[in-house]
Amino acid sequence: MARGWESKSVEEQQSEKVSSSEQKPAVSPEERKKAVQAASHKMMLAKLQNDLKNARDERHRQMIEAAIADIAKKAD
Repeated sequence: MARGWESKSVEEQQSEKVSSSEQKPAVSPEERKKAVQAASHKMMLAKLQNDLKNARDERHRQMIEAAIADIAKKAD
């Protein structure tokens, strides 16, 4: 039974995806952990900076600024 052009295209795309995923360099667990932590710090900083923009009370602003400084210190 003959296959249509579309099914061949899908098959080629799937095989290309498999071959491209095999070429990625292996990431050590330590590197992966560092990448996850960096992404987490980046998201926390973005949230805190948004909170800082919306903060009205001076004590709340100081608390957020302290949290931002703490995260920035950890990120280094």
